[in-house]
Amino acid sequence: PTRIALAIALLLDRPDLAPEAAACAEDWRRMPNPGIEILAQLLETIAAYPIITKAGLLERWRGHEHFDYLQRLSAEPFLADIPEDGAAAELSGAIDGLSAAVRDAESRRPLNQRSTADWSAEVREQMERDAERARTRQR
Repeated sequence: PTRIALAIALLLDRPDLAPEAAACAEDWRRMPNPGIEILAQLLETIAAYPIITKAGLLERWRGHEHFDYLQRLSAEPFLADIPEDGAAAELSGAIDGLSAAVRDAESRRPLNQRSTADWSAEVREQMERDAERARTRQR
């Protein structure tokens, strides 16, 4: 499964792991993917109802356009290979991976512009800092 699907499946199965997700960087929230909105809504629901169960979470999504997707994630054996004591690390790893992907995509975005003249002053400064760090590492 994708990182998003894994994170959603873990939260559905183990809502008690939500604090693990909350402790991660929140860069993942900027990812332009419909699954991100579902993940964010799940975390908000769990925060509002900390003792909610898997059944309770699914029931709150009944009638929603993504209900079938969530039901499939909750029933499929995505988590069969994850030991009980490894679920928190898997959730943190999935969310950290999503955040890293967002940061990486954002750092490459200026390189896809036609001209460096299109860069804002902030982007230009960041690119100069990145170039300086790269030169320092090579020494």
